[in-house]
Amino acid sequence: MRPLGVAGLVVGASFGQSAQAVEHPAPPLGPSLRLSSYLGESLRGQVPAQATAPAAPKPSPKQGSAAFGAVALPADDAGPGSLAVDPFPSPFAGHASTRLLLAQDGTPSARVVVTPRKPSAPVEQTRPAGAASAPNRRSPAKDTPDDSGGGARYGLAPIRWGGGVSYIHRRFKSGDSDWRSANGYSVATQASSFILAPWLATVSGSLTLSLSESEASDGGSTGSVVTTGGLGASIFPVSRFPLRLEFRVSDSRTEDSVFDERRRNYRFSARQEYRPARGGWNASAGYDYDRIEADTRDEVHRLSSAFSWQENSQTLTADAGVARNLREDGFNSTVANASVNHSMRLPRDISVTSAANYIFDERSTGGSSTSQQQALQAYSAANWNPTQSPWSAFATARLSRSQSQGAPATNSVSLSTGSSYRYSRNLRFSGSFTASTIFRNGTSSTVSTSETLGVGYSGDPLKFGRLSYNWGLAASGSNANGNVSTRTLSTSANHSLSSSWETSEWSSLGVTGTQSVSQNRVWSSESTQSTALSHALSTTYFAAPSAASQAQASLSVSDSRTFGDGASRFQMANFQLNSNWRISRDSQFSGNLSIQRTWRKAMDQEFVAVSEDDDATPPTDDPPADDPFAFDFIEREVSDSNTSINGNLAYRHSRAFGVRNLNYSIRFVASTATRNAREFGDPDDDGTEVTRTLEQELTHTVGRLSSQLTMRVADRDGRKNASIFFRVNRSFGNY
Repeated sequence: MRPLGVAGLVVGASFGQSAQAVEHPAPPLGPSLRLSSYLGESLRGQVPAQATAPAAPKPSPKQGSAAFGAVALPADDAGPGSLAVDPFPSPFAGHASTRLLLAQDGTPSARVVVTPRKPSAPVEQTRPAGAASAPNRRSPAKDTPDDSGGGARYGLAPIRWGGGVSYIHRRFKSGDSDWRSANGYSVATQASSFILAPWLATVSGSLTLSLSESEASDGGSTGSVVTTGGLGASIFPVSRFPLRLEFRVSDSRTEDSVFDERRRNYRFSARQEYRPARGGWNASAGYDYDRIEADTRDEVHRLSSAFSWQENSQTLTADAGVARNLREDGFNSTVANASVNHSMRLPRDISVTSAANYIFDERSTGGSSTSQQQALQAYSAANWNPTQSPWSAFATARLSRSQSQGAPATNSVSLSTGSSYRYSRNLRFSGSFTASTIFRNGTSSTVSTSETLGVGYSGDPLKFGRLSYNWGLAASGSNANGNVSTRTLSTSANHSLSSSWETSEWSSLGVTGTQSVSQNRVWSSESTQSTALSHALSTTYFAAPSAASQAQASLSVSDSRTFGDGASRFQMANFQLNSNWRISRDSQFSGNLSIQRTWRKAMDQEFVAVSEDDDATPPTDDPPADDPFAFDFIEREVSDSNTSINGNLAYRHSRAFGVRNLNYSIRFVASTATRNAREFGDPDDDGTEVTRTLEQELTHTVGRLSSQLTMRVADRDGRKNASIFFRVNRSFGNY
């Protein structure tokens, strides 16, 4: 078979300008063939083994179209063995056809002609007599728009649209106030399409018109029209540099939320990403704007960027951002941060990790009250940990700088190195050296050094039936030189007893008890001595009946007491639950919950005047300079406790009460970390402190009719809120 000449890649001249021909020599072309296909539709018809190419019309220099294709020119028009490009119709036409004709000629030359011109006439085919007529197919002549009128043809891209009609009923109670109710009727529409081509730009939008009627505090009612919606666009969505734009407006009167007042939220975000054709790096940048309008206005502006690079054994990540929070009550904050992380692995089992971060925080409560803080930290650590050697070593370098408004900056530099030697599987020696300096603006620096030596021994585990016993000893000594020389000697001993039972084929229970004692002796300007005794008991239950179901629950209690100088006592109880449990085909339980309770007691030393007078000298932390017989030394006990709950628990059933398409869910969310994240530049935070939430929801769908019932109880800003939300929606369209 003779080799085939290959040609054909054209972008036609745009709108009123003629294209130029490009000529390239090529070997003779092979046998005649005709192929016809459609872009965006299925292949229509059968490809004949042979077809006769009609005479192609000559190009018109005055006609232009944005099109693309290929067709062979006859020998008398384009020269022997030539190949010409025939434009596609406009992409708005819904599809495009491609014709490829290869003609054979003895002349070993060919030229590629790129030109906008009219589509060629359909190829007439003959079929044998008596053959059944072919099914009715769309004619290529009809599929190709006629551009004889000049210029490119425009049309509407296909639009995917839909929406729904809803009725909403809300009941709300906040604190000790009475229940209030509100009704709403809404019509929602949403649509998506593309501009020119799906790979060029996609657009989407939604619009909701709601009529809200709420009960007023004086017993009357108020009505209002609420408009919400959003717009979104993706530019070059499947390219190496996609751009995403989004704007939306929401209102608490039409949503299921923990807010009883009118809250309107405006959100705009832009995100640009870039990934090169070659190279293992990518970058992104974004801007977010969020505004909440309630009793007061709260705005957040945030600029962010990120960069990552990876090649062979190195990884580099960096991100930076600046955010500003503005409130109508006069409060404003500016937070800027930047961080860089780099890791690399070198030969001979050496790894290096480096990181640097900077943060700037400025807050103003209105007027002249302003606070400002900034901090910079950078460190680098190298580790050498060979697998075939008992030696290991490390080296670190750390730099930090901090400054508060009105105070001099504090700078510190620290260098440390150390090594350890594994004499046996039980015995290990270690040593380290650290040098650091601290200096402030306008003051002299302080240089300090410290050396540490340590030894540790771990005994071999002892087995007593199901029980396993482990023990170990450790000792260390250090010497520090700076403004004050300090020497420290520490010794410790610990042992533990553990056991486990297989409660079933897929579950187990483990119990571990530990005890440790340590003694610390410090020689400095004053010598101190303390002894610490610690006890801990923990139990863990693990179950995994299948690959889709597993759960782990653990409970631990500990008690630590310090005797001697600085006596104190610390106790803690901690419960952890992690579960993803497929109870049945229709129900599932998942959760990640942590509950922790701590108790602390410390003995503070103070000196109290001994006098019968009621106006005796108040307690002081400084010993008296003179007349020690007039004072007596006592110990005052200070105690506090704290409880923290963080996590969530959720149960879902997709066929509640045996009713098809009836979904039930209950969820508990708790977080005792109370802070307004909007002050730190988080636009997704709603600016409220919700510590606990218990929510139940029922949803049911029959065809295009869906309903939702939600009941929620939440602790918000120190008040207990309760709400009932009901919505029924009838959807339409195909979105």
